[in-house]
Amino acid sequence: MTSTNPENKRLFIGGVPYKFREGQLLTLFVQYGKVIDVRIIYNKWGRSRGLAYVEFENLSDALEAKKNLHNYQLDPERHLIVDFSKPDPFLTPEGKARHEEAEQKKHRFKPNQPVKNIVSAPGHFRQSIFDSRQYHSSVGAKFAKKTRKKRSK
Repeated sequence: MTSTNPENKRLFIGGVPYKFREGQLLTLFVQYGKVIDVRIIYNKWGRSRGLAYVEFENLSDALEAKKNLHNYQLDPERHLIVDFSKPDPFLTPEGKARHEEAEQKKHRFKPNQPVKNIVSAPGHFRQSIFDSRQYHSSVGAKFAKKTRKKRSK
């Protein structure tokens, strides 16, 4: 397999079994040299995405691990994909600028600030979904029906 990424000490590992943990991955890669970092990527619910990064101390160790473990069969259905990782975009000026821009966008809306009045009908403002019942908003009316049923029981 020809890699489009430049040779570096950090390897991208794909096809990692979802039950694998860092220790199991470390035991697989440590036989090729001193491993500095092992990181499995998890989704926001804490489940493995089947991706990992392994960083070696020396480039020669990373080359050897890539050569020997690419297409390595762990399960009958899963093979490891080992390639050089892309350089960290945060280390480039463009990457830092994009990160700062994303951070600013994320902090524009602060959840502890009071929400401004929302116009529900011309000349009228509503404070919450409960107030929208007066102005025949479909959401407010539907919500009001559901709450009335619960209260009457």
